[in-house]
Amino acid sequence: MDLRKAFRKSVSEHPERKAIISEEKEYTYRELHEKVRKVAGYIEDKDLEGKKIGFSSPNCADALITVLGIWYSGSTCVHINPRLEAGELPYYIEDSGAEALFHHGSLSEKIGQLEADIETEKLENIRGSEYQSGDEDLADELCSITYTSGTTGKPKGVPYTHSRLLHGAMILVIEAQESRDIDIEIQEEMEEMEGGEPRNFSDEAIEKFIE
Repeated sequence: MDLRKAFRKSVSEHPERKAIISEEKEYTYRELHEKVRKVAGYIEDKDLEGKKIGFSSPNCADALITVLGIWYSGSTCVHINPRLEAGELPYYIEDSGAEALFHHGSLSEKIGQLEADIETEKLENIRGSEYQSGDEDLADELCSITYTSGTTGKPKGVPYTHSRLLHGAMILVIEAQESRDIDIEIQEEMEEMEGGEPRNFSDEAIEKFIE
């Protein structure tokens, strides 16, 4: 299963449950889904679907919506530290092959100094028509690139597929909530992983976890 299908499953199962609670606003899964589809629609309108998109922002609701929209469109999110100086940005853009850069409005002055032939846009402006996603399986497709700190050399991009991020997130949640009742099938798969088996949950286990 990929992140898009897992997200749609959550929307289907819990449409009115709170998905985001922030200082700016609260969003239900239904409301979040609508906004994510509009971000994905913008990406499709700009012919960026399936391509690498740079992303730089402090933590906020618009940041999460944008990252989900990038994944939802089948594109790859290239995470760029918002604390970087303007002169450092070209390396990450060129190294990753990003074809656009989505950024928080607070970074506009810095982004304006960027000497690179790349389309840039503020998060609050990234809204298009609602994206109509297909049913293709993106589990093994690239969805995210994060960079190392570069303390021993130039920062290196670390690629993540949809399945790798999804399974990693599930493990973190399960391990953080040891007291939570976990379906026996999910527990059995966790025990197999601890025994050295590949750390991948089955689609059935993911669906049970979302429920």
